[in-house]
Amino acid sequence: MVTQEPSLNWQMRVIDSSSGNSYMGEFRNQRVFIKVNANPLLPSLSTEGIAPKIQWIRKTQSGETLTAQSWIEGGTLSPADMMDEQVFELLKKLHTSRNLRDSLSTFDRTVSRPAEILSILLTKPDSVIANNTFLRGVADSMLETVPYLNNLSIVVVHGNVSPNNWLRAADSGRIYLIDWETVSLGDAYLDNAYLLSHFIPRKHWGVWLAKSGDRLSDVASLAKFIWYGKLSYLKQIDSYLSQNNTMAANAEIQGLRRFIEMF
Repeated sequence: MVTQEPSLNWQMRVIDSSSGNSYMGEFRNQRVFIKVNANPLLPSLSTEGIAPKIQWIRKTQSGETLTAQSWIEGGTLSPADMMDEQVFELLKKLHTSRNLRDSLSTFDRTVSRPAEILSILLTKPDSVIANNTFLRGVADSMLETVPYLNNLSIVVVHGNVSPNNWLRAADSGRIYLIDWETVSLGDAYLDNAYLLSHFIPRKHWGVWLAKSGDRLSDVASLAKFIWYGKLSYLKQIDSYLSQNNTMAANAEIQGLRRFIEMF
């Protein structure tokens, strides 16, 4: 059970200036990571060992919730680190946990359905994906082959499993998945296809998916992998352009071209 910590005067220092809701908390020789109004699923993720352990939760007088997790000395993963077996195991635990799915369903039944995700990318104001000839062509072909999402296949997905959202503890080497702003219910391929298409060498795709119970030799699995792989590139292109990072967006476009040429 999570400890309520209402009394100690923790000194809080902002560590995420972009959002202003992440802090380092210090009290004497103790240090914690504090999130303001963290995702309600975080306690369950902590219990499962997917996210760092929660130390305490506190309600402020203004009605905000402070959630303190163990401070992990270490660093985020590099693209090459994404081959680590722990990455696979944590994602598998996330995608197969009935407890996490039930927990998320109690406060958020929103499902990240493939057609809706693509539609949002196409209908955003001044959408480059909608207006760029190559990207629009890719999106239009995807609209004709949207994979079916069976309700029985709906699981908890992180939504952004990039290397900077994985944290490795320096002392133990243990890896945690962090930053749960994009968590939702959806298809496991939303995470898996992004991971494989961007960070796992092609020669390892079959082995990686087989561990999850899928095989690239299966027509339906391959089609779903290709579709969600394309979606992962479109999402990254949109994300980088929203940050005015044209160079990274162009790199993603080239990556998408290479991915399509593979099939």
